[in-house]
Amino acid sequence: MICVSLARKPYNECLDIAARVPMVEMRLDSIPLSPDQMQELTRVQPRWVATCRPGGLYDETARCRQLLAAVRCGAAYVDVEYEARPELLDAVREEAASRGCRLIISYHHYELTPPTEELCHLVEAAFGKGADRVKVATMALNPGDCARLMSLYSLYPNLIVFGMGAAGKITRIAAPLLGADFTFASLSDGQETAPGQLTLEACQLIYKTIEPESPACKQDSHE
Repeated sequence: MICVSLARKPYNECLDIAARVPMVEMRLDSIPLSPDQMQELTRVQPRWVATCRPGGLYDETARCRQLLAAVRCGAAYVDVEYEARPELLDAVREEAASRGCRLIISYHHYELTPPTEELCHLVEAAFGKGADRVKVATMALNPGDCARLMSLYSLYPNLIVFGMGAAGKITRIAAPLLGADFTFASLSDGQETAPGQLTLEACQLIYKTIEPESPACKQDSHE
């Protein structure tokens, strides 16, 4: 599955895009949505990820409120940072568990890829915090970094792991083929929400070329 990450867009445009793509991530830290808008989004595209990073439109209290509202309004996944305060994580985890929403606990490193031992510790700690899925996104500087990241799929289930940056592009393609629920893509060039993000069109073309029957490139109807 390919998840198109949307940020800094008007709501009506987001809604139109959501109806046309396999899955969306809504970056609520730059897209202010009301509960009514979230419910409408769920009706149009039930496969959506609610993400609200620190430093955006909301302070900590409002950020928690937005994430809880997204869960209550039917988000399929909710993403909380590995470093989040326990109060926020606990509130979101409990709400997600009661609503059948999968909790992603995500770790990002924008400068490098840590050693395998450290990556394993992070994954295990995130599951220990109650994650349904653990996302690891680190800056891949070379093929060795990519190989280290991809090796995690042979050690743990329920991961969404890939490398950022130019060297990490191959891992974004490999992730769903190795077990990730989805990989992230931009709608088009210039709309990336992270370094090295490929476009939806590029991902679809690659999957169609290398593995036409892969779940990553299926365009099934909404359930």
